[in-house]
Amino acid sequence: MSILGRLTRTVTVLRAGADVDRYGNTIHDWTAATSTTVAGWYAQASAAELLAGRDGQIDHAIVYLPAGTDVTGSDRIRIDGTTFEVVGPPNRAHGRNGEHHVELNVKVVTG
Repeated sequence: MSILGRLTRTVTVLRAGADVDRYGNTIHDWTAATSTTVAGWYAQASAAELLAGRDGQIDHAIVYLPAGTDVTGSDRIRIDGTTFEVVGPPNRAHGRNGEHHVELNVKVVTG
């Protein structure tokens, strides 16, 4: 089965709105985020607990999305109620006939 046949999870891509802080800088406004829902696949890459001074957990994963998905390195995604930050720019994987799929490195930090 190709990767496209495995895109069975519902993934919501969240894009922040823009606001201006008190110093005149443009900042992300997640309360005004727009959302787009696509099919995708989630694969956990690693998990670790941070014990130095806090009870935190970091979950790193790779998310696969269909070719042409409008997603950037500043977006967030939500899968099964968990929100992940996109880490770095999306990898737009290509095959012989053009873009095949999009890979995202994502992380969620709790605690």
